[in-house]
Amino acid sequence: MARRQSLSSLPTRAMPEGDRIPGFRLIRELGAGGSSRVYLVEHGLRQRAVVLKLLRPEVAEDAELTAPLRASLEALRGVRHPHLEAVLEISDVGQRLWWVSEYLPGGDLRDRLQKAPSGLPVDDALRILMEVTRGLSALHARGLLHRDLKPANILFDAEGRAVIADYGLVMPRRAGNTTHSHGLAAGTPLYMSPEQQRGEVVDERADLYSLGCVLHELLTGQPPFVSDDPHTLSRLHASAPIPALPMRCRWLQPLLESVLAKTTESRLDNTQQLLTALQASVSSSPEAEALRGYSEAAQVRYTSRISALPARRTVWLWMLLVLMCLALGLVWQRTVS
Repeated sequence: MARRQSLSSLPTRAMPEGDRIPGFRLIRELGAGGSSRVYLVEHGLRQRAVVLKLLRPEVAEDAELTAPLRASLEALRGVRHPHLEAVLEISDVGQRLWWVSEYLPGGDLRDRLQKAPSGLPVDDALRILMEVTRGLSALHARGLLHRDLKPANILFDAEGRAVIADYGLVMPRRAGNTTHSHGLAAGTPLYMSPEQQRGEVVDERADLYSLGCVLHELLTGQPPFVSDDPHTLSRLHASAPIPALPMRCRWLQPLLESVLAKTTESRLDNTQQLLTALQASVSSSPEAEALRGYSEAAQVRYTSRISALPARRTVWLWMLLVLMCLALGLVWQRTVS
């Protein structure tokens, strides 16, 4: 079962000025990006450690961005999947959107890769790829695009399972536009598809491209294309040949190329095709012997974290309980009178 954080062992203090929300006490800051700040906090009502994410004020003013983001978060609230970070609450204060998600104590993939400069063992890399693909499949099934898949946004729970996190750029597929009103393409350039780099309308295949970049880094320790100059990096994603994998995992080159194709028409269409292609590669290669027992049946043992999460309580259920109590009270009054 996932570890529940002991609040008595985690010293807390007031939230920073400007980011204070009643009911939360700061444990530590987890990070900050161009669109949001992220904190590990003590939730007074839930009596547990959770992650609080707040949009930056200048981003929160962009209604074109915040409206579809909020709709996406609402679609995810209450969803319980072994490989998706659970969204617990969504609200706003002072016209700033914020949301609360579960705390995953196993660190992130970026940290693991920093300790493995030549990449992870192939069996570990493919297990992570399978788990992330299943989480992405569940996200796409709800009509949502992640748009920022990268090692820093792949976390691990207490049982070591890979979990997709950070929904700050999640958008409904129908929203389409990948460009902020400020004119900047949304995402992380090291992992963005050519069409996302150009600010074009994207679909599930853009997320698959990002996942392909992650796969390359899992196997080699580096993204497929690296440059400090964003224009050069965009050009590499658009036209440079896909790098050849090391000999120890060269048998995965066709799989890598199927998700890193430059055009969407040449890329795999969806996560199910990726899972099928991956399982076919595993089944046909002697190097993948350790992975052949990995199947959907293994998901059963992943559910302890999910069952420990609070279920979403709907308004109608509370109203029903209130009405039942009132009805019982009237019956009791009539009986005693």
